[in-house]
Amino acid sequence: MNDVMPEGEAIRLFTVPITQEFAQEAAAILARFRELADEALRVEDPEAFARNTGSPFRTEAAELDALSEPLRSERRNLHGMLLDTANLTKDNAFDHVRALEHDILMQPPPVWSPLTLSRVVMEGVLFSEYLFDPTIPLNRRLARLAGMWRTDATYVQKQAEAHGQEPAEAAQMLTYVEDALRKCQATEQHNKHGKLIGYSFGSESAALDINITERAAKAMPNWLPAPYRLTSGAAHNRPAAPRTWRVATASSVKRPP
Repeated sequence: MNDVMPEGEAIRLFTVPITQEFAQEAAAILARFRELADEALRVEDPEAFARNTGSPFRTEAAELDALSEPLRSERRNLHGMLLDTANLTKDNAFDHVRALEHDILMQPPPVWSPLTLSRVVMEGVLFSEYLFDPTIPLNRRLARLAGMWRTDATYVQKQAEAHGQEPAEAAQMLTYVEDALRKCQATEQHNKHGKLIGYSFGSESAALDINITERAAKAMPNWLPAPYRLTSGAAHNRPAAPRTWRVATASSVKRPP
């Protein structure tokens, strides 16, 4: 598609590529996929699920059971955060999918809000895929959990300080997490400047946080190029959509002297 506008043509910053019929079909498809996902994640028989020793979660739980106390309990507590994280991520994603189902039906058709809602869902899916990746060993999963837990504790501290809490009080969550990770015998990883950049368990390590942009490119290689980056402009209210920016600044557009 040629982004250079013909001489004398009016500037067209955006064309809405959606019809009411398309929006209705898209909303119905979104609702159906959400229902299928909910059915797939629903546990009808918790006792049978607990007895499923072939599941990766149960296999890793058995591996942790082989450790001696108190390390066993500490690492089992960390590993158990996966289930809470799964439920939180699922509920968050479903809320945004439901919002998207209604959003795309609005008149006049929305342009930017569907991109932002889709980005949140994408982030939740990638977050879950990062933590639940079945191809990685237990210790790398623990390292990923440790890094993200530590990162979130830092965000909690900053939020508390922004609301006027005293530094010692605001740091309570971070102090708790750091103490818990020490009890798990998580090894801190630092760069050459001494900055904390991640954790390791044995020979397996992970960064403090997930790189969503890189993860999206690896998880969805056959989709649009850089799918997560593509929605950045809409989510942050910046002119980052490539076509919009290039058209608006095209050399063929006449500017006043």
